[in-house]
Amino acid sequence: MPSQTPLVKKIKVIMRFGEALHQYGASSMRLEQALESLSLSLDIKRAQFFSTPTALMASFKSYDEEEISRIARVQPGGINLGKLSLVDELADDISENKFTIDEGYEKLEEIIARPVYFTTPILALGYGVTSLCFTVLLQATPINYPAGFFVGLLMGTISGLTYQSVRFNRLYEPLAAFIATIAAYLIAMFFPGVSVETVILAGLIPLVPGLALTLGLSELATNDLASGTTRIMGAITVFVKIFFGIIIGKGLMSHYLAVPLISTNYDPGIWLTLAAPLFASLGFSVMFRAQGRDRFWIVLAALISFTVFKVCRISLQMDVEFAAAIAGLILGAGSNLFARTFKRPASITLLPGLLLLVPGSFGFIALDLMGKQNLFEGISTFFEMFVIAMGLVSGLLLGNIVITPRRSL
Repeated sequence: MPSQTPLVKKIKVIMRFGEALHQYGASSMRLEQALESLSLSLDIKRAQFFSTPTALMASFKSYDEEEISRIARVQPGGINLGKLSLVDELADDISENKFTIDEGYEKLEEIIARPVYFTTPILALGYGVTSLCFTVLLQATPINYPAGFFVGLLMGTISGLTYQSVRFNRLYEPLAAFIATIAAYLIAMFFPGVSVETVILAGLIPLVPGLALTLGLSELATNDLASGTTRIMGAITVFVKIFFGIIIGKGLMSHYLAVPLISTNYDPGIWLTLAAPLFASLGFSVMFRAQGRDRFWIVLAALISFTVFKVCRISLQMDVEFAAAIAGLILGAGSNLFARTFKRPASITLLPGLLLLVPGSFGFIALDLMGKQNLFEGISTFFEMFVIAMGLVSGLLLGNIVITPRRSL
């Protein structure tokens, strides 16, 4: 029974759960709530947690007034919805006394030790499909579609090969941006009519930290000030690293190749416009390493949120930030309904659904404008990015009121 287990052993299990949830992409607020619920089920009198992108701190107090504090240094990890779901289910099983604490700890280590769900070729294909779909959504001409797919495929290959390497992960964004730029220029050299700017943006869409920016603003809005500020500054740093990778690539290639800048304003038609978010959401499920049983719900959430945004924006002629708030409201409420109905983490549908709405491309465009000495327009675009992100966050918070989440994750 939990009450008969020594406090030190309980703390060991709880902290290990916290490290796993942090590694697999749980936000600070949801992680802290999940650990508090687990501590309560393990009969700990009081447990307080403080999570940031690089640290997890905790304080515990038992009924016999014994107090213990712990701190763990954690590294920001990528989102892994498959393992996040398994860890969440295991925490429920321990809370319901289906496993002893020792058995739960062993099963947790088994989950952590499992290989990733997708091999590098499948991951690369997911990136390629996602970039192809965004090439369509960016209104590029059809000649750009294979180019966007190839550059995305290249980015996915690099991501898969460097996934477990701490040394390469530190250079991943600028290196990937440099390689994407070189590849886009080479493709444009052999296939006139390819828009270098569009292919670079579409290929790098999976890397652009619009999701991290939105999550950071969401944490600030819920008074997780330290974590929110750190996450936002991390997102801005990633924007800058990507930008410098592109600048170096452009500086090298433009010295040897004269590639004309081609603007894109092509109407792909209703069928491609509908198919693009559908296949992009499938790509997201691969990028986030979701389980097969969750793929349908991920696609459904992404399609509904994207359709609501487009209807509000185009048919109802709403401002972009208001359309984003409505889409965020539907997505947040729907994700909470999914979590309550199936007893699964709301993040499974929430995070992929947000990717079609987050304004990450605005940050890329803003830096590009400032790099071209168009400072005023660049700052204006940056401000618009934050306004859209705040619209999304407002919608998500309202969604939590419409359908309250009963699960921490």
